[in-house]
Amino acid sequence: MNKRHVSAFITAIIIGLIGASVVAASSGGHRGLSHRDQVVDYWSPAKIAGAQHRNIVLDAPINTHPRNDNPGKGNKPPKDDEPGDSGGTVTGSSWEEISGSSIAESTGRVLFTLAGIDYVCSAGVVDDGNSTTIDNLGTSVVTAGHCVWDDSVGYASNFMYIPDYESGGSFSNETGPFGLWVASETDLRASDQWVANGDDYNHDYAFVTFLPQDAIGDSDLDVLDVVVPPLEISFSESVPREIHAFGYPAEKKFKGNDLIYCAGPDLADPTGLDTRGIQCNMNGGSSGGVWLKDFDPANGNAGTVNSVTSYSYLTLKGYLFGPILGQDAEDLFNQIIDY
Repeated sequence: MNKRHVSAFITAIIIGLIGASVVAASSGGHRGLSHRDQVVDYWSPAKIAGAQHRNIVLDAPINTHPRNDNPGKGNKPPKDDEPGDSGGTVTGSSWEEISGSSIAESTGRVLFTLAGIDYVCSAGVVDDGNSTTIDNLGTSVVTAGHCVWDDSVGYASNFMYIPDYESGGSFSNETGPFGLWVASETDLRASDQWVANGDDYNHDYAFVTFLPQDAIGDSDLDVLDVVVPPLEISFSESVPREIHAFGYPAEKKFKGNDLIYCAGPDLADPTGLDTRGIQCNMNGGSSGGVWLKDFDPANGNAGTVNSVTSYSYLTLKGYLFGPILGQDAEDLFNQIIDY
């Protein structure tokens, strides 16, 4: 090999190494800021508008109905209650924040890609007990397992959480009312049962970890559960008398840019699944939205997360169902916060 060929060979190697370095840098590694920038840039207004609703609708035997396990409460006819009023059933109304409540800030919308398709779901920030400083172990967000995992491809990519989505209005892809929060695929954890089966609706839940990042565009590291107040989470399998469910439904009369809530007695799944139900008209886009027990913001009680929206039935209109966050969920949660 002559000198000219040797020189060309060495030059090619150097260019190749430089190119590899650029690619590595652009990937951002695990939770790198460059990865965050890529995901934020990915979600253009057009992509957000075109994202599909990842909802699950199951078949059910005809003439089945949810069972009320709390007969003392009773199934009251639907009516339009004031927010926080626990006097009756609300089947899908716009939430209007009242004094003493921060539920809109504590909940939000998630955007993600699975199998090459862009989707939307709902989610909520939960109190994981970690220190609210930039050197903490991250902030936990709870959502549905089917909003982070698909059997065909594994975990979602381009995962971004937007707290208080409705206050953002026509926000750009550079900022949001309380920031744009990006998670890597390694920060997503669905339940082991959901990952193993893909249709274990008793365990259709997931936790997502968000490390401190420049989420609000001020060039400083921000901590999610400092920027917004986290919700308490419970892993008790006891059946509450009443549930408040929140989410961002985006089908038919719902547009996906308004926080909607339902309130009513806790119901049992009519097909024998070990899940809970609520009379509610929310639809696609509400998956992963938090369910709260003991919610009474008028008295300063934000309630406690005890489930998330998982599925509905094709032949049972006007009801949603979610998993019970019991011991398995608590074990997964403890793994996440110790990560």
